[in-house]
Amino acid sequence: MCRLSCCCLLRVCMKELFSRTLAESEMRSAPYEFPEDSPIEQLEERRHRLERQISQDPFIPLLSSFIFICSSIKVPFTDLLDAAKCVVKALFIRQKYMGLSLQSFCMTTARYLQELNAQLHTPMSESHPYENQDPASMPPDIGYGCKMVDGVMHVYTSTELDLPYPDLQEYIADMNVRNTNQSCILLLPTSAVSMHILLNEMKELAAQKKVPHRDFYNIRKVDTHIHASSCMNQKHLLRFIKRAMKKYPKEIVHVERDKGQTLIEVFESMNLTAFDLSVDTLDMHADRNTFHRFDKFNAKYNPIGESILREIFIKTDNYIEGKYFGHIIKEVMADLEESKYQNVELRLSIYGRSRDEWDKLALWAVKHRVYSKNVRWLVQVPRLFDVYHTKKQLYNFQEMLENVFMPLFEVTINPSSHPELHLFLQHVVGFDSVDDESKPEQHIFNLDSPLPANWTEEDNPPYSYYLYYMYANMTVLNHLRRKILLFNGFQWQPLCGTRISQIPFPWLAYKNHPYDTPVTRSPLPL
Repeated sequence: MCRLSCCCLLRVCMKELFSRTLAESEMRSAPYEFPEDSPIEQLEERRHRLERQISQDPFIPLLSSFIFICSSIKVPFTDLLDAAKCVVKALFIRQKYMGLSLQSFCMTTARYLQELNAQLHTPMSESHPYENQDPASMPPDIGYGCKMVDGVMHVYTSTELDLPYPDLQEYIADMNVRNTNQSCILLLPTSAVSMHILLNEMKELAAQKKVPHRDFYNIRKVDTHIHASSCMNQKHLLRFIKRAMKKYPKEIVHVERDKGQTLIEVFESMNLTAFDLSVDTLDMHADRNTFHRFDKFNAKYNPIGESILREIFIKTDNYIEGKYFGHIIKEVMADLEESKYQNVELRLSIYGRSRDEWDKLALWAVKHRVYSKNVRWLVQVPRLFDVYHTKKQLYNFQEMLENVFMPLFEVTINPSSHPELHLFLQHVVGFDSVDDESKPEQHIFNLDSPLPANWTEEDNPPYSYYLYYMYANMTVLNHLRRKILLFNGFQWQPLCGTRISQIPFPWLAYKNHPYDTPVTRSPLPL
């Protein structure tokens, strides 16, 4: 059906909904009086009725739930129509870019799109997944070469492989459409959900209590956007620090001016003992003073306000190779496994300052056996090029991109070149881009923007600039890993204020755990 006819049908459906809403409102003597039947039951009945009427058209179901919610709160028809058009445009753009990079797309908005969730991860083995580190057991080197050209990785054999990535001109045009429609897309659904909660919260709570053997503590939950360095609570961290001071008091944990310092010496330099430590002295609670203050929020990651303690206890790359951090993460993992129903998506950082960051992070995970079936990793790349460029650690932006992506392409082409990284990447679900969103941007990303190799300015590239080149390289990497070599792929989940994204644990939507099915070396469905 052409899009014009779809819009006409959509207009008819919305007129019917709007007229029914007005008719029902006229029957009430006051705006706060409702029939005895639950409003949510009426909405469900109306939703099922209209879904049956329009089930033959694949275009309309994308908007049906949006229309029903908005129509229940007397949204003006013209505003509803404009918002619905914006939602459709945004969904088409999202579907296009999710499909291009081989990421899974929401099944409720695109049932006809073949899902790849079940093949996202490698199967769970009987033994610990980090035990087999023998390079001889790794998949063979396929002999490809790779090179970054204009900020995007290209893979070669005798000729260049045709691995797609988004066209820059088309991306900028779509970005402008998305930015224009963003406020219209989010405003009405947010208001509608708030109204729905006011009307039906108690009814839903009563319905939840009727479900046997299910409450908040034994339903499966996934905590997203949890930084690994803050996944433990303050009491847990405090107890661990006290245990470490009793168990490893004379272990050298830090080097200051070419002289090693033991753990007890570090605390003596701060005039502290294990007895003096408390939750209040740790001062790691993100209170209201950190709201919209990125600097104060980051400062809360320092125990007792000392960056040296952050380096010793919650860093993967330090003098003791992240020993303490690995131990406390494993304790958190044990708690999750004991609770059975809790899963987390922990974030680790790759900064792009050097090529060996990936190897150090993977070595930490494998050496300390930091693994749990309840945990998946998401790697965040802070947008700090200007800081590294000022410190002369990076010359141009393409150097930062190469430091982030070149090791990933190398280990994909030849896993034995980075054996620990090959094992670690099997449990990474995606990438993120983070920074202080309140900082002003001096540059507007357009076709005249300098290429990454030519970005040597002191100013930081804009958020959209980071997103394009990170997304483009991840798209090429996914095509290489998933379609050619049958490895797991990655999701692109950038943070921008409040993130509305895919469920990072797609296996929760299936009856059986996808790791229960043995892997087959056959091409993945497209």
